[in-house]
Amino acid sequence: MIGFVLSLALLWWCVRLAFTPENQSRLTALSRAPVGQVVLLFSLSAASLLLNGAMFWATLLPVRRLGFIDTQSVNSIAGLLSYLPFKLSIVARLFIHNRRDKLPLLTIGAWMVAVAGVLAASLVPTVLAAVWRQKADALFFLAAFGGMAITYALTLSIARIFAHESGLERLRAFADGLGSDWISRLLGSARFRRLHVGLDMLASPASFALAMILRVADLLVQAARFTVAAQCLGESLPLDTAVLAASTFYLIGVLSPSGALGAREGVTTGLAGLLAVPGVSRAAFAPIALTVSATEVLVNLSAAALGAAWLRVWNILGPIDQARSPGRDHP
Repeated sequence: MIGFVLSLALLWWCVRLAFTPENQSRLTALSRAPVGQVVLLFSLSAASLLLNGAMFWATLLPVRRLGFIDTQSVNSIAGLLSYLPFKLSIVARLFIHNRRDKLPLLTIGAWMVAVAGVLAASLVPTVLAAVWRQKADALFFLAAFGGMAITYALTLSIARIFAHESGLERLRAFADGLGSDWISRLLGSARFRRLHVGLDMLASPASFALAMILRVADLLVQAARFTVAAQCLGESLPLDTAVLAASTFYLIGVLSPSGALGAREGVTTGLAGLLAVPGVSRAAFAPIALTVSATEVLVNLSAAALGAAWLRVWNILGPIDQARSPGRDHP
């Protein structure tokens, strides 16, 4: 709860910065923003939510094909709960996919780990390239996409060595060579087989590539949100700043145990003070971050309500099913 209180304090700090006299002209510009810009900003938030849900759906494809709208609905509910502490978004994914789709808990956990692998393979090269170049020039894009090609190839190669039954046999042979009985028993257990399917997800060239493409597309959409939000406030945000801000905004939301709300806006606004963007101070960046968040919250709230109605969540309450079967889940 301490982290959640700190996040709320960061949010309050951003709000105070946004309403300083320095920002009065920007807030006036926001109130008079063209309808087209406002609609575009909401559309970009909706597109980001859809791309994120599609990434989850694509990552699971080698193991299980869930309904696309069903997965999007769960993602919408999780997106709304991500603002709260205790990682309730993950709890919601575990609960709904276990109860409704009969996915074992450990398989869902493996799915979340595989998604984390997609995020790392996509975002780490981008962030490193942004920190290195500090501008969106040709070398930035070369380093970012070249780095993603390398992380894709490395992750795929390692996963294919240890995925599926053949990979499991390699792991068992390695454990036998160590002479460790408890590791051998672990690798031979049904529970480990449910976890092991996470490697099956990352070992599929097509689904892994699709998931990474969707992740990169989402990053570009999120960067566009910051650019359009700045335009609504009468500002011009360079592409490199928008990409770095969007990456920070997303990563803090994923990593913060106290919930995304407040932590994302505070850290991203604080980062703006270090970027030294001409004409965009830390105080000027606060309303940009808050505008992005406000539109996202409204979109996620609406999408979560529609998703809950589509899934009929009131019909899936009950005890969690620990496992459907001792084996793997396959399409």
